[in-house]
Amino acid sequence: MYASLGDDGSVDDDDTGDDDSAGDDDSGDDDSAGDDDTSVSDCDTSWLEPSEDPVSFSGDLLVIFLDHCADCHTLKGLGELTMTALEAYDQLVGVANILGYGEDMARVEPGDPRNSYIIHKIIGCGADDPEWGFFQAPMPPPVPDVTPLDPAQISLIYSWIAQGAENN
Repeated sequence: MYASLGDDGSVDDDDTGDDDSAGDDDSGDDDSAGDDDTSVSDCDTSWLEPSEDPVSFSGDLLVIFLDHCADCHTLKGLGELTMTALEAYDQLVGVANILGYGEDMARVEPGDPRNSYIIHKIIGCGADDPEWGFFQAPMPPPVPDVTPLDPAQISLIYSWIAQGAENN
């Protein structure tokens, strides 16, 4: 079993999600009752800056997907996902991911970025996330010659989904 990080970044030594052996989660409730408060998602989206301006799939996002995703998902055929100008929208919106874990989350759920698999992937939600709970490598993957998405690009994708994920 691997050690995990506690809520303040130090090693968790008692498998409770915190960094001490008291059995509580140091959530700031100032109690010492040894309780574990409700877990919080590691899929934090509070740092995103949603756009108030309309986001266009073809004008704003397609270039991001082609630059950052098409190499692996089209040229290398990974993830059963084709990211070309003609197919990207239909491959993303309302299509279940391919994990096969019961009811798979849609790659893009229009109007609901928190329940869109693509957001979990690009933010890098981990196995401890109570909303998701499966380990999946973040996208784009942290490997040589792959440029990560910057916060503005992630915010655009998030905004487009929140705005209804239109094919515009």
